[in-house]
Amino acid sequence: KETKFKRKKIIVFDHSVENNFKVQISQPVLNWKNDLFFRKEILKLAKDFKDYDFIVRGKNIEWTNIAYFNDILDQWNNTPNIILDADYSEFYRSYELCNKSDLIIARHTSIADECISKGYDVIIHDYGINYDRLIRNYYPKIPGINFCHSYKELKAHMSFFRKNGYITNQREKNNIIETYFDGLSDGNVQSRITQYLQKIDYQELR
Repeated sequence: KETKFKRKKIIVFDHSVENNFKVQISQPVLNWKNDLFFRKEILKLAKDFKDYDFIVRGKNIEWTNIAYFNDILDQWNNTPNIILDADYSEFYRSYELCNKSDLIIARHTSIADECISKGYDVIIHDYGINYDRLIRNYYPKIPGINFCHSYKELKAHMSFFRKNGYITNQREKNNIIETYFDGLSDGNVQSRITQYLQKIDYQELR
């Protein structure tokens, strides 16, 4: 019998959302609807890849206290291979999870940037209910940085990983590490994207 220890671990990094209806509704990307959409995509992926464990981690778990998410939370709790990591007692917990993971799936976060720069296998989830490409336009154009812009692409990345055991080959990983450490990336990806998300016009995403 396959034990949990032998199962591949996928770490999923989500975005934190405001527990404030009026604040979140004014955000074109970082709102409840897009957050719920992302969580439903992870649910579909977990059902399509039952031989993997999906460990979901965020800056906090405030979303679990919002009634809007009750249904998806119940569905996650009833999906054996989705695990919500709620241990915030250790400062480096997220990094420890990355070190123990086989693959990382993330909406854009600073820890996703760090993992990419260190040669981890990472898939950046870059689509939502009102956009199908956003973060990719503001990211360094380096081969081996993997984006998905639809569930079809996300599933294709997972299928490739299942078959090959990696998403980014070693040559590309070495190039990414050297590129970041040699300063060809200016290190301001996170701030540029954050500024863009703050300024973006909702009408452009409709």
